Amino acid sequence: MQILKLQFLNGLIFVEICGNLWFLDTGAPFTFGYRPHLDIDGRSFSVQPRQNDRIIDSLIRNHDARVVGFLGNNVINLLDFIFHLPKNFCIVSQKELQLEGQAVPITKRHGPYRLNVTIKERQFTTIFDTGAEINYIQDDIIREFEPMGRFDDFNPFLGHFHSETYRVEVWIGGILFPLRCGFLPEAGIRPFLRVGVQGVIGNAIMHHRVVGYFPRRNLLVLGEEC
Repeated sequence: MQILKLQFLNGLIFVEICGNLWFLDTGAPFTFGYRPHLDIDGRSFSVQPRQNDRIIDSLIRNHDARVVGFLGNNVINLLDFIFHLPKNFCIVSQKELQLEGQAVPITKRHGPYRLNVTIKERQFTTIFDTGAEINYIQDDIIREFEPMGRFDDFNPFLGHFHSETYRVEVWIGGILFPLRCGFLPEAGIRPFLRVGVQGVIGNAIMHHRVVGYFPRRNLLVLGEEC
């Protein structure tokens, strides 16, 4: 077990490892960056060479000069995490961790882990993406909620885009989250719709509570509010 510092910078989460910052991204399949490897809880993980200097340089420019890469699912999915984002740290372990709270099943098919959510008694299949600053539900049901204005976002593969957003009441595991939700551009949502995914739940569910992420057990645990 190891305790690592978290940095929450401009809506994104970074894990501090050996003085370097790694962008925490459960939506990314691979770990890549400017370092050949990273060590977590006594295990060394190989890091792919940077895939696109522009992506990492953008994080350095807009967030922190210590950013060296993306921490993706090929590493994240081999570990257990308990995130205390309000207190800026996480617990990570190669062994199983335990957290009291609401257990929510997650499933893996065709990419990141999937998470079922409920809006106005309708269920939607989403992916859980800690790299997403806001949330996206590709259905007009979100227009029935209070408008929150336009949000300008950036995705490494889609570039810059914007969406009108709404304060949507989203239920996850019996817990109500008022989340800012928008629409992904067609190029971004099309691959998801093909495999039955209707949206993205981002890191907002971690802002005010302890969250356990145990991908090897297909489990997300929503702990106490902070």
